[in-house]
Amino acid sequence: MIVTDRIQEINARQVSGTLRPSGRFSVCQIFRRKTSNAKSKEIQGEANSEVCDVQYIDFVYKAILDGTWFGLQPVSQLNQSQRAALGLSIATNSNTRAQRGSRGITSRQRDVLCWAANGLEKVYGRRSMSFLTLTLPELTDGDLEQVQQHWSEIVHTVLIYLQREFKRHGLITHIVGCTEIQLERKERTGRSYPHLHLVLRGRFHSRAHWLVSPTRFRQVWYRSVGRFINVSRYEWGACENVQQVNSSCGGYLAKYISKGSSKSVQGAGNSWHPSDWVICSRRLRRLYEGMSRKGSDVGSVLLEIVRNWKHGMGFKQPITIATKAYGERIIGQWGWLKGEAVFPDFAGLHAT
Repeated sequence: MIVTDRIQEINARQVSGTLRPSGRFSVCQIFRRKTSNAKSKEIQGEANSEVCDVQYIDFVYKAILDGTWFGLQPVSQLNQSQRAALGLSIATNSNTRAQRGSRGITSRQRDVLCWAANGLEKVYGRRSMSFLTLTLPELTDGDLEQVQQHWSEIVHTVLIYLQREFKRHGLITHIVGCTEIQLERKERTGRSYPHLHLVLRGRFHSRAHWLVSPTRFRQVWYRSVGRFINVSRYEWGACENVQQVNSSCGGYLAKYISKGSSKSVQGAGNSWHPSDWVICSRRLRRLYEGMSRKGSDVGSVLLEIVRNWKHGMGFKQPITIATKAYGERIIGQWGWLKGEAVFPDFAGLHAT
């Protein structure tokens, strides 16, 4: 069973489930909030305490204003050392958020990215899709620092130039991708060189010609990076690689997500990382959320599925928690359901 009988009898309020359009799912128990008896008695005691009448409150307030009320205790003045120590505490006063992108690509971002790439493949057709890789030549320390500092602007400029290039030919396409820091190059040079991997529609249909040549992709990359460094000092002849997608678009990106330092950025010390590893439009992110199904009804269905799980349905893993009262126990399952992926159509993808 997904939960023990005792948890279900005493603590559980309902089952909550989420099914993402990629087929990823999670189902778990929701527990009701508890209020300690001591707290309840305290609140009850406060409610039963004596209440002063309005005339007495007015009398005390007027006496305080006139300076004739002596029921208040005087406040001692703090010396200089006491004032300096005021507010100091060993405990943390606030939770400092981790720097954006410092945790690498999360499982949710990975799911959104691969789902979006596979969605473009479904809409445009696999044989019309291109996989583009843009890399950097060996740069000086100063120029590499400039590229790292302005990486998000460089990526944004590349996307704008590519969209303009395809619109000039009358083709519209979404573009998804990710930033990768190659571990081999980082180990060899000791520096973090960002690479760009993009999946996009490269032609109208499988028998049409490709609209943008590799040379033109190189010029777009050259101009985008050239906004921040002197690109004429370097050789850019082998900095682009474009090829037709022959297998899953999501699989292409997943390979680079898993093998790059985007996966192992945690604990990398002060090494550079982008603020956002994933390149995915707001439209695709909204579609991902809008096509997700959540709630207790979904949870009930998913609960029956995992209880009657059979080989070949996908994969699942338990969700466990540990408390002093009950120890470690399973409260749910998460995983992926085969055949449950759904994608938008062309009109839904490009709706204004």
